[in-house]
Amino acid sequence: MTMLGLRDPNPPALDIAVLTPVWGERYITEFAEVGFLSLLSHHNLELVCERHNVELVFLTTEGGRERFEGLDAIQRAKSICSVRYLMIDDLITSANYGVTLTLAFARAIKSFGERQTSTAFIFFNSDFVLSDGSLSTVVQRLEEGYRCIMAPSLRVNAEVVFPALSKQATASERGLEVTSRSMVELALRNLHLTVVGRTLNQDFVHCAQWGQFYWRVDEHTLIAAHHLIFMMAIAPEKPLGIVNSYVDYCFVPEMVPSGQFALMDDSDEFFMIELQAKGQEREMLRCGHPDVKGIYRDLSEWTTAEHRRFAQVPVVFHAKDIPPQALAVKEMAQAFVESIQAKLVRMPVDHAFHDYWTQGVAAWIAHKRLDDGGLFKLPPELQGQLSPRRRRRSRWNSGLKERTTRSLDRLDKQLFGVPIWHHRWCDTRAIDRLVKESEDSVYVYSLQVVESCPSNVRMFTSVDELAQAAKADRIKHVVLHVLRSQVHSLRTLLTALECASVFPQEITVFIDHLDSEFELSNFSFELAQYASDMLPDDWLAYDVSARFTGGSFRHRAMRVEGRWWRLFLRSSSRLTSTFAGTIWLVLRILTTSSNVWSKRNANPCPQYCSSAMLTLRRRRKSQAIVRESSPLQSDNHMGAPGEALV
Repeated sequence: MTMLGLRDPNPPALDIAVLTPVWGERYITEFAEVGFLSLLSHHNLELVCERHNVELVFLTTEGGRERFEGLDAIQRAKSICSVRYLMIDDLITSANYGVTLTLAFARAIKSFGERQTSTAFIFFNSDFVLSDGSLSTVVQRLEEGYRCIMAPSLRVNAEVVFPALSKQATASERGLEVTSRSMVELALRNLHLTVVGRTLNQDFVHCAQWGQFYWRVDEHTLIAAHHLIFMMAIAPEKPLGIVNSYVDYCFVPEMVPSGQFALMDDSDEFFMIELQAKGQEREMLRCGHPDVKGIYRDLSEWTTAEHRRFAQVPVVFHAKDIPPQALAVKEMAQAFVESIQAKLVRMPVDHAFHDYWTQGVAAWIAHKRLDDGGLFKLPPELQGQLSPRRRRRSRWNSGLKERTTRSLDRLDKQLFGVPIWHHRWCDTRAIDRLVKESEDSVYVYSLQVVESCPSNVRMFTSVDELAQAAKADRIKHVVLHVLRSQVHSLRTLLTALECASVFPQEITVFIDHLDSEFELSNFSFELAQYASDMLPDDWLAYDVSARFTGGSFRHRAMRVEGRWWRLFLRSSSRLTSTFAGTIWLVLRILTTSSNVWSKRNANPCPQYCSSAMLTLRRRRKSQAIVRESSPLQSDNHMGAPGEALV
C-alpha cells in the first residue's frame, strides 16, 4: 500500500455502510450469483461484521428488491448485518450510466444525514468481484486512520469469467472464496480488450482513451498506472454537498479535502475484477501502437489534480511471487508517467462542474425526458448544482446541442422520410419507394420504435400480432426490419409467417446495421456467411434479389463526421463548438453529394455494408427451376440472372 497523504493518528470509531447500486437484468444476475457471494465471503463482510456495526444498502428498483429478497444470500447477509433498500427508479435512464451511478451513491450517502462523518462508506459496484480478504484489508486501513482508500480493478471478459466463478460458487457451501492469486491468474487469462489496448509493451492494438496504462512483465505479472481508479472506501471529513461531478472525480476531494489517501498497490493485499462484456467500448479500439501526442491531448483534456497523483503510484497484479524483472518495469512505468505528465499542455482540470459532467448531465436529462414521456422532474441530487457561470454556458450548450442531438437520434433509427442530407437516406430510400408506390397497406415488423410512419404503414412488434391482423386482409407487402444482431432469428420469423398461412407473394427483409461506422469489421463479408441462417428452407421456391448500401468512402466519412460531432458536444467553448459545428455541416453537405452519387452508381455489394434489402418473390405454380420432363439445359444457355429456367 502507498500513502498519498497524512493519516489521522487518532482515528474515530466508525460504523460501516456498504453501498451497492444494482439494476438491470444482467447486472442483478451477475451480482446475485458471483459479486454478492464474494462480498459475503468469510474474510470479507463476515470478518468486518465481527468488528463493526455494518449496514448493507442496496440502491435498486422495486423489481430488484423483489429479486434480492428471494435470494438465500440475503438471509445470510441479514444474519450478520442490517440490510436496507433505497429506491433509485427515478434515476435510471436508457443511457448515461455514469450519471445514474453517481446520483445513486450521492442519494445513499445523504440518507445518513448527520451520521455521514461518523460512518465509513464502502462503494461496491454490481460488476465487481472481490478476492477473499480484500474487504477486511480495506477496513483495516480505515482503522489505521486513512480517510480514503483507492483500489484498482482489472477488467475481464464477463462471458468467460462469470460462468467459471458462478460454477465455483455453486460448488462451495461457503459461497465464493477465491484467493487473490487464483483470481489474478483467472483475470490475466481473460483480460478485456480495453486492458490489452492500454498495454504499452505491445503494438497490435491500442485504446483511444487512457484512464489506465499497463505493462506486461510475464505471463503471471502485470503492472499498471491508474489515472482513473476506484474509491473503495471513504470516511468523510465533511458531509457531501452538491454533486458537482462524476463519482470518481468529486467524491474524494469533496469529502476528504485534507488529501489523506491510501492506494492499494499490491494484488496480494487487495484484488478486484470488473466483469465487462467483450463488446463494451470496442469503438475505442484502434490498430497499431498509440501516438504519444494523442495521449498528451487526451490526458490534458480531462485529468484532475487527484487523477494525476494517483497515476504516480504503480500497481502490481501478480498470480505468483513478483519476479525480479518487475522492478525494472515499475521504474519504467514511473518514468513514463512522469514524462507524460511533464508534457501535459494544461494545468489540472477542476473537478467541480467538469465539462464531462455538465455534458453528461445534459444528455442524462434529455434521455430522461424521452424515457418519461415529458413527465420528467429533476431529482433532488441535481437541483441547484450548476454554478452561474456554468449555467449560462450550459444553457447555450444544452439548448442547441440537446435539441439537435434528439433530432439526430430520431433520424438515426428512422425508416421513413429520412432527408437526403442524412447518412441513412441511401439505406431507407428503397423502403420509402416501396411504401409510396404501394396502393395497399404495407405491414412492417420491427422491434425498433419507428417514428413518423406513412398513413398506409401498419407497424407490428410481434409476428403473432402481424399474423392475426393479416388474416383478415389480403396482404401484398410485408417488410421485416431486423438489426444486425437479429439476423440469426430471421429464418424463425419467416417460418412463423409460413405457419400462420399469411406468407405473401412478396416479402422484403431490411437488415439494418445501425452505428456501422463504429465497427472495425467488414459486415459485407459476414453477411454472406449468414445466408444459411437467413433464407427459408424452401428458398428455391422464390426469386431472391438483393440491394446493398455502404462503401469504404461512406464508412470513413461517417467516422470523421462522428469525431467532429463529438467535439461539438464535448466542447464548452462557444468558439470551438461553432467551428466544430461548421465543419460538421460541411460534412453533411458532402454526405448529400455522396448520396446523390450513390443513387446513380449502385454497387452490387460494397465494402462495409451498412444495410441490405432482400426481396423474396414466390414463383407462380407454372414456373419451376427445371421441369422434371425436360432435358437438362445446355451450357450455352444458363438463363439471365434471376430468370427461371423452364
